[in-house]
Amino acid sequence: MLRIALTALLAPLLMPLPAQAAPQDPMTMPIEKLEDIAPDQHPSAYFILARRAFEAGKKDAAVRWLYVGQLRWRVYLKANPDLPPDGDPALFASMMETIGRPINEWAGGNVGQWTQSLQAALDWDAEHPNGFTPKAEHKAEYASVRSGLSDFIATLREQRDSIARSRAENSLINRAD
Repeated sequence: MLRIALTALLAPLLMPLPAQAAPQDPMTMPIEKLEDIAPDQHPSAYFILARRAFEAGKKDAAVRWLYVGQLRWRVYLKANPDLPPDGDPALFASMMETIGRPINEWAGGNVGQWTQSLQAALDWDAEHPNGFTPKAEHKAEYASVRSGLSDFIATLREQRDSIARSRAENSLINRAD
C-alpha cells in the first residue's frame, strides 16, 4: 500500500513538464506580430522588420522600419556609451551594411518618397513607446538623434537634384516621383 501511495505521489514529478513556449523566431513569426512586439524589443527587431518588408516587396515600409531601427539603435548607443565595441555597436554597423545598404540604395532612387518614409519613421517613433530605451529616461539622446534625422531629411530635399545626377553617373536607377 505504501508503495502504491509513493508511486502515486512521485509519478507527477517524473513526468515531463509541459514545454514552455519557446520565443518565436522574428524571422519566421507573422510580420504583424513582430510589428506589435517591436516597441519592447532590441532595436535589431526593426532591422528584421525592414528586411522582411523589403523581401516582401513592401519597400517603402522597409525604409520606414530601417530608419525607426536606426533612430532607436542610435539612441540606445548614445544612452549606453560604455558598451563593448564588439557588441551592440558592431552589430549595428553590420546590420547597417547587410540590411541597410540595399534598402538605402533602393530608397535613394526616389528622394521625394525617401524623405516621406523618413518622416514616417519620425512620426511612428513619436507615437509609440520604447520599452527597450525608455523615452522619459533618455530625453536628451532622443532629441539629438531625432534632430539629426530631421536634418538629414532637409539635406536630402536640398540635394535632391544632385543625388539624382550622382546616381545616374554611377548607373543607379532613379525612380520617378
